[in-house]
Amino acid sequence: MTDDTTNVNVQNAEHVNVDPPAREGIPHVRVVALISFFILLAFTAVSAFILLRSDDAAITGAIVGTWTALATTAGGFWLGASSGGKLKR
Repeated sequence: MTDDTTNVNVQNAEHVNVDPPAREGIPHVRVVALISFFILLAFTAVSAFILLRSDDAAITGAIVGTWTALATTAGGFWLGASSGGKLKR
């Protein structure tokens, strides 16, 4: 493949002159973790309040279902994350 602007022959993506990212990993990982923690803390407080005060079965089921989905997603994430580092090329 030939780049028409500079007449450079590019064989594959490894030979393209692109600067590497300035940082490795997730940008602002502490901010992401802190916001996630506060969101979970707030949802826990609201869930506890509603579960203790509400007699509505639909609302109770929705909250329990949300926590179930969250736990399943978190388990799948950690399973995938722990398996991902073991990939061999």
